[in-house]
Amino acid sequence: MKRKMLSMLMALAMILSLLPVTALAADPTAKDGLPTASGTYFFANGTPITITAAAPEGEKVENFGTNFTATGTDAYISWDDNGTTKYVGVSSNTSVYGGADGRTEAVSVESTSITMTGGNVWNVFGGNYGEENANTNFCSVVKGDVNISLSGNAVVKNLLHGAGARNTCVNGTITMEFDGVDLSDPSSQLYVNGGSWGNGNEGTRNIADGAMETEAVANKVIITAKDSKFYLLGGGGSGSTKVRSSSVTLNNCELSYLYLGGINGEVVESSIVATGCTIADFSATNRGFVGTGNVDLNDCTITKLNTGAANGCFSSDSGGVDGSGVTGSCVWDIDADTTVEDAQLTPLVMKNNGSYTNTYENLTVQKAGDPLELKITDFVADEKNDTLTQRTFAVPEGSTLTLKGVNATVTADSTLTNVGTIDMDSTSSLTVASGATFGQLGTVNGTVDGKGTINDDYVARIGTTGYASLQDAVNAVSTTEPATITLLKDTAGAGVVVNGTVQRNLTFDLGGHTYTITSGVGSSGTETNGFQLIKDNNITFKNGTIAADPAEGQQVKILIQNYSNLTLENVTLDGTGMTDYTGLNYTLSNNNGEIILNTGTTIIPRADDEIAMDVCWAKYYQNGARVTVDEGATIQGNVELGLWDQDAYEGNQSVLTVNGGTITGDLIIGKQTSSDDELQQVVESLKTNITINGGSFGASVDQFIDSTDQAAAKVQSGDTHSYYTSMEAALAAAQQGDSITDLKATTTTYTLTLKYNDNATADSVYTVAENTEVPLPTPTRDGYRFQGWSDGTNTYNAGAVYRVTDTATLTAQWSVISSGTSYAITVESSDNGTVTASRTRANKGLTVTLTVKADEGYALDTLTVTGKNGNEIKLTDKGDGKYTFTMPASAVTVKASFAKDDAPVETGLPFTDVKAGDWFYEAVKYAYDNKLMDGTSSTTFAPLMTTNRAMIVTILWRLEGSPVVNYAMNFSDVESGVWYTEAVRWAAAEGIVKGYSDTVFAPDDTVTREQLATILYRYAGYKEYDVSAKGDLTTFADGSTVSTWAADGMTWAVGAQLITGKDGGKLDPTGTATRAEVATILMRFCENVAK
Repeated sequence: MKRKMLSMLMALAMILSLLPVTALAADPTAKDGLPTASGTYFFANGTPITITAAAPEGEKVENFGTNFTATGTDAYISWDDNGTTKYVGVSSNTSVYGGADGRTEAVSVESTSITMTGGNVWNVFGGNYGEENANTNFCSVVKGDVNISLSGNAVVKNLLHGAGARNTCVNGTITMEFDGVDLSDPSSQLYVNGGSWGNGNEGTRNIADGAMETEAVANKVIITAKDSKFYLLGGGGSGSTKVRSSSVTLNNCELSYLYLGGINGEVVESSIVATGCTIADFSATNRGFVGTGNVDLNDCTITKLNTGAANGCFSSDSGGVDGSGVTGSCVWDIDADTTVEDAQLTPLVMKNNGSYTNTYENLTVQKAGDPLELKITDFVADEKNDTLTQRTFAVPEGSTLTLKGVNATVTADSTLTNVGTIDMDSTSSLTVASGATFGQLGTVNGTVDGKGTINDDYVARIGTTGYASLQDAVNAVSTTEPATITLLKDTAGAGVVVNGTVQRNLTFDLGGHTYTITSGVGSSGTETNGFQLIKDNNITFKNGTIAADPAEGQQVKILIQNYSNLTLENVTLDGTGMTDYTGLNYTLSNNNGEIILNTGTTIIPRADDEIAMDVCWAKYYQNGARVTVDEGATIQGNVELGLWDQDAYEGNQSVLTVNGGTITGDLIIGKQTSSDDELQQVVESLKTNITINGGSFGASVDQFIDSTDQAAAKVQSGDTHSYYTSMEAALAAAQQGDSITDLKATTTTYTLTLKYNDNATADSVYTVAENTEVPLPTPTRDGYRFQGWSDGTNTYNAGAVYRVTDTATLTAQWSVISSGTSYAITVESSDNGTVTASRTRANKGLTVTLTVKADEGYALDTLTVTGKNGNEIKLTDKGDGKYTFTMPASAVTVKASFAKDDAPVETGLPFTDVKAGDWFYEAVKYAYDNKLMDGTSSTTFAPLMTTNRAMIVTILWRLEGSPVVNYAMNFSDVESGVWYTEAVRWAAAEGIVKGYSDTVFAPDDTVTREQLATILYRYAGYKEYDVSAKGDLTTFADGSTVSTWAADGMTWAVGAQLITGKDGGKLDPTGTATRAEVATILMRFCENVAK
């Protein structure tokens, strides 16, 4: 068949030279003017021409000389020359170009127009004839539009391409209109395409990323046809050419072959609407590929329908990565009056060095009326080679196959694996025929049954292969090639060994699920591990939880015993369920390798006073372990610097670097010492092993800091010691009552003490270098007005900068706010609990705080405050047993009652870590009920886990209805087909969330409160919500620290009451947004803004 031969010739040309297109060498030469002709080619040079069956009467015949060899009487081409109509008679072997000849130099014309009402020619090209040799470095251009109109008895025998031929492009719109023409002669096999007729030299294809790198681009194609017949019609072009947008509308037409794409090349966005048409063979693509497609069929009769690539699309090999099909998404919408005799779910097929993949990328097939019978069956990749026939298909991760009014069948000897989502309505089904196989590794909404093999009990997968256990999946990785094992569901299973027989590069993607270890691996006589990671592997755990719950008779003493290079990302290691090992349990034990704890990592010990993680120098692993704790990581316990069969620390074999994050415990020395002097010697020897650049600790680590560490200042708040790289950063972070210490002072240090003088707030103590400037805070106190800070001689205003030149004490000065009479506050005694008030008398308008404490086994039942005449005063629940009210102009009485707390309060949620009394309960329930947020597992919400940029854009994308957009992303760190890919595409396309640069999006970066405010501000603007609300950032202690780029978003978020201050009257703009905070802000957004 001719289309196969042409595909083979173009592919052969691509084998000979598939070289990238460079930028335009120079501006094309303008060729607008009267027509020219030579050989069998006629060039209109941008002059509008008309082709007819008969010569125009009384008009002038143009003579192009002997160089034009295609004169004849099969058709007549006429044009206007300064008011005179000229024409030439041509033979049926003539090729007609609306543009100019650019075979040897780049040319341009403003626009072209071809009207054909009769006659017979060989080829018609709407644009220019561009360069066709290899090493293409320029493109001929039609700057404006191309118009082609065929009607009556017009006949084109071979090719009819809207954009032109070879390396040519059209900047405007190509319009092709057909009215009552018959172009269906099977002996001619005419190709009607909107794009350019290429030969493969125009550029290179990158079907893996869904892109064609070429200069031969047609901007927009519009094809309309009525009452016409075609052999082959498609919106695209051929060779290595591209059409950005194609729209085809057909009414009452007959077609042998119809494509969303062209013969080859790329169409970025394509649509076809056919009404009352008869179509013998309809496929999304022949050989090239389409980005997004939409098909609307009304009252049509179709013999063969292929939802993706056409069978037989690989009749030759172009080398490298090649393929055919729809790379983005495609919707087939078929009405009730359309009949389809044979429908096949054909794939996006890609071939790389002889290896094929066959996938369904976000494909929707919907049929009204009688269901469509749709087969998943043999796909003939190459009609000349039966061994290449494909029988294995997949819905990849991140993609959805949607079936509505469709009965799909996986036929015998075929395999369908679902890694993404198959979504079927109540009128659809998926049948697995006898001899067929269905592998369920993703999500299926709908009915799957049949006599074939249905594998739906997998625990994990690698790519499209499922495994019954994590250990089976690990064992299947037998090379050094990177591999990702994805956990498919919450699973309880045995411990896992990653041995050292192969240097594996392995990622465990827990997929938001929890893997609970029921039995250990390793040496039961000494230690029994949940995961045993042997030396020389590179391993990452991310996105989920690893926990322990040993079965009866089993033990798990160490959750992860690590000797590999290990990275933890957004993962929780929960050791609370481990077997008690006489205080020697480790949630994470590091003995060798490079270990990185990234944002979102949480490590929980078996008990509060035990070791969460160690950094050990082991006798048999002389290189030691080098552990880095980065910002956003949390270790809820102690960290041990340990020894295994070693007498002393030597050099830097085992190193702990803390750049940020939180360690709630202490740094423990893993060596017994007999005296304080010996302990100090060990500490001194370890200073080079421990680097403190930042982070918060549950105990001071000052003793480990030396001159090479970046930590320059410390803020102590109670038992929490936080380290900063500068005194300025420490001063900005300090709260009232905190102590600040300069760790790198090179001059005399002095102590400045701030006494708040309010019987509540602890003193702030600044131990700083001489001449350090300290901004004085603005304290508040109910019923009092702050008068300034006094050293006994001078008084300093709030906000003033105090220069420390000696040890000094400043005391807050207060004056009572007098507003007339104060009124009594009476708290009646209660059984089974107590209530205390923050004051016994108060003036009208003052805030009074009530603290409620129930006895063990009891809970608060009622709490009321009544004023004059028994009027009930409104109470505000501040959480943690505290309530506030505003004092009225009368005495008040406080009454409380307590009831037995027989059972936990029902939350209506599946999460064990969200209680009805939690401050975030209502917000989490709202987000969950409205499908804005899911749990991190089926039983956990992880309210305190930080959120990242990928999570936030996915939440907003879901809120928007998960729209599909056509936007070419350049972010190198956003992989194709992952759970957040389309959300990022949408957010970037709409300008809601921008990348850090044109190529970096950073999906795993933690989202701060000011970033979240800015994202919601842009989203509200995108939705055209009212964003006029303005808050006053200066009312917050750290309002001035809001980044300039985030000021508008934060001002609006405060004004719209989406974001309120934290303790100490601070906004904390650069603080990380936890999942609980995000749920709260989303609820306020939906209730206050999106009304």
